[in-house]
Amino acid sequence: MIPSISLGLVSSAYAQVKPEVAEERAILVQKGVIEPTFWDAVGAAVGRKELKEKYAYVLGTTPDEGKAIDTAEKLGALLKQAKLRAQVYKLEKTPNYFVVVGGFGDHGEALLAKNHAIAAAMQSVYSESQGREPSTEKKKLADLVVNAPVIPARQLAQGGK
Repeated sequence: MIPSISLGLVSSAYAQVKPEVAEERAILVQKGVIEPTFWDAVGAAVGRKELKEKYAYVLGTTPDEGKAIDTAEKLGALLKQAKLRAQVYKLEKTPNYFVVVGGFGDHGEALLAKNHAIAAAMQSVYSESQGREPSTEKKKLADLVVNAPVIPARQLAQGGK
């Protein structure tokens, strides 16, 4: 199950994002990108096409676009050293926004993105703290990175369940 983004990472000042800014930041995904189309399934049934399931490393979901974008930005800062980027996706005809690292790919690619993200988050949290206790926000972000699942991308169409 995908964790809900309600970690208290977003102050109320950032809870609402201007639509013109958010439209540039959230990526609209059509269901055909993550689920096979009818014709893909027909092609697979007659042996003309191989269906490959896509996976995603999903760090959280929320119906609040501003929260999703702010969380992705904070995760991006945490994962910058590994050159990983958290992106916000919105699946067409669904109310939720999903924070994803590594995009959509095969299972191995999604697991690799997760492993790199965990290593980067741990390094960022502990190298910055230098013997001091890391900030609560950084610990919550690192916890999100460590515990987020790699799921079949088609589950996004069902709200991540």
